Amino acid sequence: TSPWATKVGSYLIETFMNTRNYDAALQSINKINHPDAALMEAKQKLLCRAGQESFAGGDMERAVSLLSEAIGMGNYDRETRAEALFWRGEAHYRQGNISGARTDYASSLSQKGAGRMALLARYGLAYCYYRQGNWNEAYKQFDRFFSTSGVATQTDNATRADVWGRMGDCLFQTRRYADAIAAYDKALSIDPESSDYAVYQKCDEAEKTANCQKTVKAMRQMGFDLLLNAHRIIRRDSDSIVIAGMENWGTLKRMP
Repeated sequence: TSPWATKVGSYLIETFMNTRNYDAALQSINKINHPDAALMEAKQKLLCRAGQESFAGGDMERAVSLLSEAIGMGNYDRETRAEALFWRGEAHYRQGNISGARTDYASSLSQKGAGRMALLARYGLAYCYYRQGNWNEAYKQFDRFFSTSGVATQTDNATRADVWGRMGDCLFQTRRYADAIAAYDKALSIDPESSDYAVYQKCDEAEKTANCQKTVKAMRQMGFDLLLNAHRIIRRDSDSIVIAGMENWGTLKRMP
């Protein structure tokens, strides 16, 4: 393409960007034969912004389509590609495609994005594992949220309290009740006004822990040999049988 065509195209794109007329800007680029790298970078940004606009308008299918096109362009602009991956992850999450969302959030993070975008991608990735019932990995990702650059300045108290609350849930699901209560306490200390859930869960878990301990004590007082992660071998002559007990905490009627 000629330098003049590129220059005129750049002016048009800038005008359309400022007026948020992304479709018109994309049409202008598509009319230019052999656009240079600068125009291709602009196109990737336009596709990403148009995808976000569709997301905000509730059109998830169009959002996924536009963002996929931006992602498919490669790394003309690395930050834009990371942003497009994040927003496609958000669209997948809204559509109930948790596996797809998880892949996109992880890919966005692999672009070595920083600041708020990396925080949002980590937050989304953690929630995907949470929704899938992978409590250990969800806890790990929520924990890594706090080690991401910018967490103190680019997130609000409600978000940080929510992360601590979800970490408490993960600990609860893995029966680490005391640690779960400590996590809920942390959530309450950060944002007391929006942490009613943490108060409820904390009280609920403390009660469950006490009830469990009472049940174990009562069964042993009645003479039962309660096997908590233990086993016994019963032998008769040359035959033997092993009776094993395991403290199980399943979810959705599945074994862990």
